Amino acid sequence: MFKNISGSGAGLTLPVDNLRKMVRRLENWPRSCFVLTNLKAMPTALMSNECVVPRFLNWAGFSVVVIFLVLGLIVDKLAGIGFHLLLAVSIVSILICGSTGISSFLASVRRYWPLHAAMCMFFVSVAINKALIGGGSVKDFNFALRFSAFVFFLWLFLQFDRRQFRILGLVFAVAALAIMVKTYVITDGGVQRGYQNFMPILAFTEIGAILGGLAVLSAKWDGQGTFGATMLVRSIKVAACLAGFYSIYLYQSRGALLAVPLLVIMISVGMMPSVKAGKKALLAVLMLSIVASGYLATESVRQRIAQAQSDVSALRKGEGLETPLGVRYQLWRGSMQIFRENMLVGVGGNGYTNALEDLVKRKELTPDAATFPHSHNEFLFTAVIFGMLGILTLLAMYFVPAGFFFRHIRRGPAPKRAAATMGILLCFCYLLDGLVDVMFIWRECGIFFTIVLALLVAAVSRFDAEQDSSNLRPGV
Repeated sequence: MFKNISGSGAGLTLPVDNLRKMVRRLENWPRSCFVLTNLKAMPTALMSNECVVPRFLNWAGFSVVVIFLVLGLIVDKLAGIGFHLLLAVSIVSILICGSTGISSFLASVRRYWPLHAAMCMFFVSVAINKALIGGGSVKDFNFALRFSAFVFFLWLFLQFDRRQFRILGLVFAVAALAIMVKTYVITDGGVQRGYQNFMPILAFTEIGAILGGLAVLSAKWDGQGTFGATMLVRSIKVAACLAGFYSIYLYQSRGALLAVPLLVIMISVGMMPSVKAGKKALLAVLMLSIVASGYLATESVRQRIAQAQSDVSALRKGEGLETPLGVRYQLWRGSMQIFRENMLVGVGGNGYTNALEDLVKRKELTPDAATFPHSHNEFLFTAVIFGMLGILTLLAMYFVPAGFFFRHIRRGPAPKRAAATMGILLCFCYLLDGLVDVMFIWRECGIFFTIVLALLVAAVSRFDAEQDSSNLRPGV
């Protein structure tokens, strides 16, 4: 082509050979330099994943996460300590990186603002509740902080690399196995149900089942190691999944069984993403039948189901209000009544007990039912405490993250789709468990949801960023 741009001898010349040399130099630049010179073309997720945290702080935060997942639900008070340590590491990491850290943090806020807004809504709910109703103390904001810290956790977890997420997949498995072991011990092999744990055993076993599901789905994160090592890791993850189901069986909670079909379906979908929908549905039905047969084959489960049927029959006759199901029915009905009378902002964190006592005086609730600390339903209890804003907050916390994961579940590399599947599993298992229990009232359950949700959002972004960065490489 152009031998001499300006003609003969005078002016600027650009030989073809020199042009080719320049192109070769560009192609041989390090990947980091190539990315930085293409900011406009580079995906936003990759920019927010640009690692700016010093290595020691990165691994300090990662270590806290590992300890929390494995021991935070086993040892009393450790979850709270781990939460505050992780929050401190996140804030210190931002500050120690100076303007780079602050810029990276603000980029993360802009990128994921719908998720941040959803997770901070409880803070707004508590503030409005305090302003209009009063009472309580500043400590009431600790409840909202459990979820608002998501903003800082997500930024820190976006700095984790692929190897760290692979380790976390195995950590999920170890945590599920640890919960199964403790459940076996405190229930005496499934015989006792009255053990007083620092968190409800119902929620404890539900989280164990969630961790088992996350562990087996994280098999898509595993690298290509030796055959023996790969089979060992995957065997541990499958064992963790079975341990999650076994934990539910040991405690024999009928409410926890609600999440079992979802776990089975999501595992079936996540483990075979390329299989047609019809075959996935067939596999899900087959797996669900096997799990259901295993539960129903035991006498204790059959007795629990028969007891539930007996309680329902008694309630239909206007009797049995003191049975476990009867008490729940009273609490649900009473909570609806309280909500109708305080629909806008609720009764506040300190008003629930007084509201129940008022129902007892009006003979709309039995005295025994009024002794329960919550409504045994996440939505009803939140509606009573925070009114309509509380319901909107819960819906946002479940469905805004679920919407994020749904957008990523059908495209991209297998590890990314697996992370999105795990995120959907987390959101909807908490939603289903909330129909029969109040998960977020317990410190450990709220912290677990926040940390794991941030981890899975970061995993989606990490695996998505690696896919995009490979597409940016010359010749790819």
